[in-house]
This record gives sequence, structure tokens and C-alpha cells, in this order.
Amino acid sequence: QKERFLRKLFRPDKNDEVCLDAFVQSCDSVYKQLRFFLAGVENASQIDAVLERVANGVFFFLMALLVMSLLDFDPWSLLLSVSSLLVSFSFAVGPSISTYVGGVLLIAVRRPYDIGDRIVINSPTSDDCFQPAITWLVEDVNLSYTTLRFASTNEVATVGNGSLAQLRIHNGNRDTNALVTIPLFFRITTTHEEIELFYSVVKKYIAENSLLWNDIVFFRTESADTAMGYIQYKLRVEHSKTHQAVPQIMINKGVLIRFCVDEMLRRDIYHISSHMPVDIYLKENEAKNPTKKEQQGDKTKTKSVTMSDVLESSGLKEVR
Repeated sequence: QKERFLRKLFRPDKNDEVCLDAFVQSCDSVYKQLRFFLAGVENASQIDAVLERVANGVFFFLMALLVMSLLDFDPWSLLLSVSSLLVSFSFAVGPSISTYVGGVLLIAVRRPYDIGDRIVINSPTSDDCFQPAITWLVEDVNLSYTTLRFASTNEVATVGNGSLAQLRIHNGNRDTNALVTIPLFFRITTTHEEIELFYSVVKKYIAENSLLWNDIVFFRTESADTAMGYIQYKLRVEHSKTHQAVPQIMINKGVLIRFCVDEMLRRDIYHISSHMPVDIYLKENEAKNPTKKEQQGDKTKTKSVTMSDVLESSGLKEVR
């Protein structure tokens, strides 16, 4: 079990060797996880202390009612006397209290994220998945609000926990290994043997970069278009990191795409789409050669005729 853990941590290559760069990156990853863990423990301790004070207040209030009942005091008459005030107060602040309680339950019970997690917030009815362009980093959490940092622009936002309770939260740190999908376009004339040879080269590349990629999930035909002259394949690869490491995943994805395109170009099986000719003098040509409808429209147009025009065409002059 220890050996499996060390292999997962340092991820040696096919020769069971760990280069210095990979060793330093693994140690840095462990250090970051430790720092986030300590920050999460400290934050959880603060939240637990607040919940403890709330629970103590409720407990002592109930104990006071019990003691007053044992001493033959009637606390219920006092409560009934202020019940009308409590009812009117509940109508005034009821929705706010309900939202606040929902936020408290989100943090105290559900706990969908911790400090340092990369999350994506979507509507509960939306079909959107984890999108790297709209991720947030959790900086601080308490029972009232959560402080988030937008990863793309480094902006900081404070969001009430009550508003987050009704949303769907994707936590990249709690996901399994990320899956990367790459569309590949081959020429329609590419043979099955050439595609199999290309697949073997990609598989070898994945095996040689085991520190970054785990394995190929699938490589299959997606569609074909004889008019455009291409066959589309989809390559899906499992990354060694979760969506928490989105920047590194996107960089590795770009390198893999570049490798696939270069290999396809080298084997002359890459589909290059043909460009349609564009007439940049379209408006000028239309002005010189009007369409048939425009010519008919010009013929049907009637010119307004005045009395002066009629007299002039008859060789007469208007007398004023």
C-alpha cells in the first residue's frame, strides 16, 4: 500500500525512474495540499466555535425555561404575551432568516468546498459542466458569506451563503481525474491501417508521459463528411490531475494537440479545409450590374409630374 501511494505521488516513468523536475513538482504539490489542509482545519475550527456558541445559547434558553417551570414560575405566559410581536417580526424578516439558515446549513452540513478549492457555480437546471474559463477559487468561508476569487481576472467577490445554497456547485478538488477530449480530422482517403498506426504513436506518447497522462479512454470515429472530405475521430485521454489543476491540464492538452497535428501532417493524413472564394467587390459589381428585380423596380417607379413639366413638353409657357 505504501508503494502504491508513493507511485501515485511521484509517478515514475516506464523505467521506474523519477527525474529531478518531477520530484520537485511532487514535493511542491504535497506542500500545497498541506497548506490548504491546515487552512481548512483552522477555518473549520472557527465555524465549529460559532456553531458551539449558537448551540450553547439554545441549550441555556431551554434550561432556563425548565428551571422556571420547576420553581413554579410560568414562563409560557410571558412567551404568549410577546407572541404577537414575534409573529409580526417573523413576517418582516422571515425570508431573510430562511435564506440565512439555508446558508448556515450549506456550510455546516453540506460543506461543498474548502479553502483553496476551485469551483464552478451553475444554475441547478443548467446542463453546463466544469468550464475552466469560469472557475472560482475559495479564499475564505464563514457561516454568513464566502469570499471567492475569479481565476480568469483575479477579481475578489463576496457571496452570501444563502444565495449559494440554491445553486449547483462543482468542486474540482473533489473530482476524479480529469478527462480531455480532442477532435481529430483525417482525410477521407486515409486508410484504416494509417489511422491504427497513428493511434499506436499517440499511445506510445501517452505511455512516455505517464507523469501527465494516465491512459487513453477511447479513440473512435465520430462522424464523416464526404462533401467536405474528412473523417472526424475523437480522442479522450485521462489526465493524472483533477480539475483543481485546470491551468496545467490546459497546457498539457495544448501540447498533446500540437503533437497529434504534427504527426498527422508528417504522415499526410491531416484534413485541411478548403476555403471558399470571396468576392470583395460585391457591392461595386452590384452597382455596375443591377439585378433583374432592381431593373424591374426602376421601370415600375413613377415620376411625379407637375404642371410646368406638361407645359414645357408641349412647347408652351406658363403664364404667371
